[in-house]
Amino acid sequence: SVLFTRENRPPESSVVNDVPVAGKTQAVLSLPDGRQVALGNEKEQDTAWMKYVEACTIESKATTEPADIKIEVARGGEYKIRLEDGTTVWLNSESSLIYPVRFTGELREVKMEGEICFDVARKEEQPFVVRTADLAVKVLGTLFNMEAYPEDSRVTTTLVRGKVEVAVG
Repeated sequence: SVLFTRENRPPESSVVNDVPVAGKTQAVLSLPDGRQVALGNEKEQDTAWMKYVEACTIESKATTEPADIKIEVARGGEYKIRLEDGTTVWLNSESSLIYPVRFTGELREVKMEGEICFDVARKEEQPFVVRTADLAVKVLGTLFNMEAYPEDSRVTTTLVRGKVEVAVG
């Protein structure tokens, strides 16, 4: 009976190692020329649109050509970038940010999904605006966190310092 039991037993399940590790520094950068760059803990990488300045931090290169860059962080990941104006942005798991290579005009405007913390460089003459599907948050220079996952029916803004102005639409 011992042989019979062993032979008819279902195979033991194997452990799958594709479960994301929380807090892993990883993201995908979609460049204006259509290329995608996988970002991780590399020491240095340089393209026409961005350059690593340290592990997990990138800087956009200011160019004369107006163009948008998209950064996306997968489940379990996180990423930190510094925008061309000096604003520091921390993206949490399952988050994305669309931002211009260079801010021009009266507003510094970005679009986001997910959870992102912004430490906005102060420029009174050029307010910073964060747009989600439903809200726009306008600031001059402040530290705040926004949570706006597409599957949630609410948007949460947590102010750490400074002031924000929230508008629907």
